[in-house]
This record gives sequence, structure tokens and C-alpha cells, in this order.
Amino acid sequence: MAAYVLVLLGPQHIWWWAFEGLRPFQLVALATIAGFVLAIARHDIGTTFLKTRINLFLVILLACMTLSYLFGPYVEYGPGPRHFDPAWLYKLTINIFLFYFIAVLCINDDRKFRYLSLVMVFSVAYLIYWINKQYLTGMAWGRIGGPWSPAGGHFTDENFFALLVVMGLPFLYFLGFYYKNLIIRYGLWLIIPFGWHAVFLTGSRGGLIGLATILAITVLRSPKKWIGVLLIPLFIVAYQWQAGDVMRDRAQDIRSVDETTTAQTRFQAWNAGLEMMKAHPLIGVGLASFGPAFPNYSPYPARVAHNAYIEVGAENGVLAFIVYIGIYLTAIMTLWRKKPMQLWMQPGHEKHYLYLMNEALLVSFVGFAVSALALSAHYHEGFFYLLILINFIYVKKMQASTESR
Repeated sequence: MAAYVLVLLGPQHIWWWAFEGLRPFQLVALATIAGFVLAIARHDIGTTFLKTRINLFLVILLACMTLSYLFGPYVEYGPGPRHFDPAWLYKLTINIFLFYFIAVLCINDDRKFRYLSLVMVFSVAYLIYWINKQYLTGMAWGRIGGPWSPAGGHFTDENFFALLVVMGLPFLYFLGFYYKNLIIRYGLWLIIPFGWHAVFLTGSRGGLIGLATILAITVLRSPKKWIGVLLIPLFIVAYQWQAGDVMRDRAQDIRSVDETTTAQTRFQAWNAGLEMMKAHPLIGVGLASFGPAFPNYSPYPARVAHNAYIEVGAENGVLAFIVYIGIYLTAIMTLWRKKPMQLWMQPGHEKHYLYLMNEALLVSFVGFAVSALALSAHYHEGFFYLLILINFIYVKKMQASTESR
């Protein structure tokens, strides 16, 4: 939980002066790994939550990334610009996967699942407050990203900050149905329009598309359809009233295919990525090597792919491309099915929280999947955070299906 607070909320960037001279994630990592080893020694951890299709796909993906890093033809050099150092990115990748699998093994009951899910609730609620405060106090203007510090920040890029808000809003909506206390319920729901405004402030087209996506799926999956439907006119009013010139101007480009638009340049990058996959289907062009390889596969200026699926395939090979898509399909299909949850859907049932989180995760993950079509979001740690929770739901649904037979 502490690790994902640092990853999602980023207190070390919000209150950076309190963390000077410290390496908070390293401290948390050491304590977590030590506790994990002790838990294994006490036989407190089983492998039930490890043996899933999602985790198999992730292991294959990590293997593809490792081979790509070791043997990719453009890892050492290439004619195009290098946006990330392969050694640094591979180390980051190992850390992300390590913490993912530790979390999968440790989050092994409903109580721990609930605590971990609340990390997103508190993180996105505070970050929505934070960005609105930046705007209202005049501390920032134009396109606004996430918290920053002298050491940088996780979500200073406006697109990735918008994506985090899009991922978090479904948690606020569906969790509102869990609490009978009306102050808590309406308090959670009241944050949602400020969350819409937070995305408007980023000026992110991908974020706007993500909002439209989660809104549509929320209407379909809402426990009370009339409340979900009510969100549509409220969102339209919010957009017309509060979107601002920056968001409106950038939104116009979504429908434009003029050669000078961002949309057209992304099509060029996607075509280059597909050509890379054709030329290097086994291991790709190399980890973090999309930029260096770009001039050899496109006559246009080199850039990142701005598409997580294509970039994964181009850098790590066709198998990585397939399993990466397989992760999305497995997760969404698992969450979409309502069959094992008929009893869970009843308010007051001991599994009612799991049902609501199933719906929140479905909406959140579909929003991420759509946004990933226009963002190189495959290293977004929020993706792995969602997968930890989805993997837990996956196992619980399989167990419920087995018991019902």
C-alpha cells in the first residue's frame, strides 16, 4: 500500500521539502521485500493468486522485454533520437514487475483488497483537489500537469496525469453505492465533476476520449441506471461551461486529419511501428529503441509511437504485442461477466464491495485501454496497480464459479 501511495499519489513530489535527503520508495521497497521474505518463511503466502492467465501473459511479456533489451538491434545505437536509456528503463521494468508479483501474492484476502483499492480513491481525490487548487489560485495556467518537485514527478506530463484521473473516477462513482452514510456517498460523487474539470485543465485529448469512454461504460454498468444516465447531461453542461479554450481547441483536432495535425503525425508513427514489427517480428527493434529505429522505417521526423500496443510490439516483437493485447482482453472479459456475482450484487452481502469494485475496475480498465491507443502508456504504473486488483477479482470469480457447480 505504501509503495502504491508513492506511485499514484506521489507525496514525495507534492511535499518534496519533507522528503529531502530521503529515498522513500527505496525505504518502502526494502521493508516490503523483508516482510515478504518473512511471510514466505512463515508459510503465510500461497500461490493461488499467482496461477492465472493474466500473470502468465505478464511473465511472457517480461521475457520478451528481456530478450529485446539484450539482443535488440537498436539498443546500442540507431539513426534516430533516443527518448529513454534502455538500461534505466529495463531496471524500472524489473522493479515494476517485482512489486506487481509481490503484491499479487500478498493481497490474498478481501480485507487487504479493500485497503489497496482505497489507495486509488484517496490518491485521485487529493490530486483532483490539487490541480483545481493550482488553477483557482493562479499558481499554474495553460495546460496543467501533475505535481512536480526538483527531482521531477510521476505525472508532470499532462496526458498521463489526465489518464490517472480517468482511471480513478470510476472508483469514486461505484464506491458511492457502497456507503449508506449519505455524507460519504454524496461527498464521493461531488468530487466527480471536479475530476472532469481536472481533465479539462490538462488539455489532454486522450483524457477527453477517456472521459467519454468511462462515461458510456458507467451508464451501462451502473447499479442504478437513472443515476448513470444523469451523468451524461451533467457532463455536457460541465464541458460547455468549464472546458476552456485550450481544451476546446485541442478537442477540434480529434476530428481533423490535416497533415499538420497531431493526429496525422501519430498515424505516421503507428505506420513506422508496424513496419518495425514486420522487419523484426521475434524480438523487435529493442527496448526503448523506437526513436533510434524510426528513420529506417519512416521518412517522417522521429517520435514516440503514442500507442502503447504498437510500441510494445515494435520494441519487443510480435509475441509481446499479442500477449499485451491478451492481458487487456482477459481482464475485460473477466470483469464484464456478471454470472458468478448475482448474490454479490445485493446490498449488504459480504461480497458486495467486490461486486462494486468489479464494476469500477471494468470501467477504469476500459478507459485505460482506449487511452492507450493514443498514449505510450505501457509503463504507466497505474496499469499494474489495476491488474493487481483485477487479478484478485479474477481468482475470486473462478472460485465462486467452481463452488456454484
